[in-house]
Amino acid sequence: MYGYNAIFVWTYTGALLLCVLLWAIPMSATPSSPMLRAKERSKRTGQSSMQLLQKLWRIVVVATMYGCAMTLCEHIMFLQLDRQFRVSKVFVGYVTIVGTATELPVFWFSQRLIQRFGHQRLLLFSHAMMILRLLLLSQLGDGYQHTVFFIQALHGFCFALFWSAMVDATFKLAPVHLKGTSQSLLSTAYYVVGPAVGSPGWGALYQWTGRAAPAYFGGVMLVGASMVGVSHLRLDHVIREQSDGHDDDEIRLVNV
Repeated sequence: MYGYNAIFVWTYTGALLLCVLLWAIPMSATPSSPMLRAKERSKRTGQSSMQLLQKLWRIVVVATMYGCAMTLCEHIMFLQLDRQFRVSKVFVGYVTIVGTATELPVFWFSQRLIQRFGHQRLLLFSHAMMILRLLLLSQLGDGYQHTVFFIQALHGFCFALFWSAMVDATFKLAPVHLKGTSQSLLSTAYYVVGPAVGSPGWGALYQWTGRAAPAYFGGVMLVGASMVGVSHLRLDHVIREQSDGHDDDEIRLVNV
């Protein structure tokens, strides 16, 4: 009776406590601390610490929205396969294997892809593939359930590409004293808060309309909004400024 309610209360309470913890982190620093060096570097590059933190918060919002939309592919799609198409558990297992298999090459070559195309392009491309995936899922009809294997082949581009670029960008943007915390916050936003909102929301819409298509179209609009947010982040430009400032610090330390 209280199972799901307890999970939701725990999820939102944990996320709120994490936000309070980040807000309460002391900003004082000793003259030789990494925090102060990062602040001095940000002044030289024209980026204040507050602006960097704002970028990180926008990344967290994007991750939450994208995680909410991904719930459609990880929960609602399988619910549709079971209820509408009455597929076997073996069929569902094969669909899962296809999705997992497409992640491996993307993760393997992720660093090369980031170096060649940059974070911004990879994130925009993953969003475009996600929109295509949701539109294709919205067109699934009786007798065409086997086409889900071809649609599921987009999972590597939708998830692995997005996750690789987000994790790397978050790590490079975060101040030295917040790099570990930023990764935890990103994971919480994508894997916990996003699904905590998406699973009951999309499930309620599916149950109310009796069709999965409206939920998929809602996901398309959500991913579109997230895509607009990504386009305004200018991640690679900010990361290059951070890297240039870091190189200046290294040169200064060597000369000393």
